[in-house]
Parts: sequence; structure tokens; C-alpha cells
Amino acid sequence: MSKTFTLYLDEIQANNNLEYFCLAGIIIEDEYYQNEIKTAIDQIKMKHFDTIEVILHEKDIRNPFKMKETNPFKRLFKRKMGNKVDKQKEYFEDVVEFFKENEFKVLSASLHQDNAVKAYPGHRDKYFITLQIILENFTHFLIENNTKGNIMIESRSTQIDTSLDDQLDMHFTKLRSVTGTLFYEPQTISKYIKSISFKEKSMNEVGLQIADMIPNPLNRHLSGVDQSIQGIYEEIERKTYEGNRGNVKRFGKKVLVKTETPSSTVAETPASTVAGTPSLTVVEAPSSTVAETPVSTVEETPSLK
Repeated sequence: MSKTFTLYLDEIQANNNLEYFCLAGIIIEDEYYQNEIKTAIDQIKMKHFDTIEVILHEKDIRNPFKMKETNPFKRLFKRKMGNKVDKQKEYFEDVVEFFKENEFKVLSASLHQDNAVKAYPGHRDKYFITLQIILENFTHFLIENNTKGNIMIESRSTQIDTSLDDQLDMHFTKLRSVTGTLFYEPQTISKYIKSISFKEKSMNEVGLQIADMIPNPLNRHLSGVDQSIQGIYEEIERKTYEGNRGNVKRFGKKVLVKTETPSSTVAETPASTVAGTPSLTVVEAPSSTVAETPVSTVEETPSLK
């Protein structure tokens, strides 16, 4: 059990265009992260920004128009000799290639907030609902790989208000030490997941900058909105953890209280409808509902599934 893994997490809120709250991120083996991942991202930074000190932020790179001229991302939109050079496209192509060439797994939990209110009036905090799923599937990954891990998430606190980080830390502690999840007792979670930490954006943590690239494409896909970065969602889907059982929806990409459409796939378990809203189905169940049967572990697995 010499290798350890870190799950780097980020989030995106629902808004006028995107319907889901998504908590998502990447699982990377720690030594591989230090030796390969950081080097690969630094090379992208040097190529496009001439410095490794720039902090990649997917939203800013997609929407440069409100940037100050001193913002390093502005250089992706400069004109050369009167002709527009599509450096933004070149940058995103390099990001997609990075996803293709490097080893890590994706975990996500997404909650349709409007549907959740209709289906479960007075429901629990969205961070608790999604974090329990993330913890459960990260624990599953660690058991499968006979190893242990930690979680890192970008701090959302300010000098005046630390309540957002405190809230998530409280949920983590409760799930890990008191309640457990649908399939795992707290003792099992605490055996495999050792800690959660909060890092400031200014600390330039590469893992969090990669995690930042996950929630928006995922939310766009779930909400039926066109992708702004061509090819990246397909790589996210390809790298999503499937539990060593070919089951992405159970172990890697949980979608809660999704609105059913004619093209929707059939849910794993029978969906319950809500009176007065026939189009509303519960695709995946949170921890308080028994929706699936426990999964068995595999005796021998390679280091990364």
C-alpha cells in the first residue's frame, strides 16, 4: 500500500443556463502527480503564457472580454499583423491533449436544484448530498486499489467569512466519523480517506486547476448546452471512474433528480414520479434511500482503475 491518491475537487453552481449544481474532480496518484502531471501543466503554461506562475481558470479563459489588459489570459486573443490568431483554440487543444495523454480518474455528483426542490421539499444541503456520493465512490476507488487517499478543494472562504469552508468541513467530518454513506460505514470511510484540506487559489495548486476544468463541461452536457471547449467533455467521460465494473453511472458520474426527456436513458432503478410533475424522475438516490445493492470488492486490481 505504498501509493496514495489525492482527489482534487471543484464545483459549479446552477444558473440561468446551467441547471445543475456539480461537485466534481480528479483522482491522481501522488507520485505521478509530482513527476508527470505538474510538469505537463507547467509546459502548457510556459507555451501559452511564458510563466508557470499563472493560475489557470477555465471561466476566465472562456470569457476574456471583461479582462484587464494586464491579465495573462489576454494574450490568447491578441492579433498579429492584422490577422486574428486563434490562440485560445490552440490552448484548448493542448488541454484536451493533456487529458488524453495523462492518467487520472474523474468523479462527479450533480444535483438538479429546481427538480430537487419539487421532489424533496426541505431537502438537505446540496453540499451534503453531493459530498456523500463523492466520498462513497472515492472510498470505493481506494478499496479497489488497496490504498489510501486525501481530498483537496479550493477554499471559498474570505478573511471575513469562513462559513463556506466550515460547512463543507463539517459535512466531511460527519460523513467520515458519524453517519457514513449508503454503502459504507464511517469506520470504512475513515480507514481509507484520511483528510480534507482547503487551498487558496493563490497557492497555484495544479491539481485544483485541472479540477476546475471538469464541472462546466459536465454541467453543459447535462443541461443540453453547447460545449465551449470542443473535445473536452468526451475526455471527461472517457476518464470517469467506472468501478472496475463498466458502470460509470453508479461509480463515477451520479446525476440526481434529473428531468426525463424522450432521449434519456433508462435509469438503473425504477424512477419514482412526483404528483403533478410527470416529467420528473429520480435517476439516482441519495444516501437516505436504498437504491442499489452493495458492490463486491475485487481481490486483485492494478494500481489505477
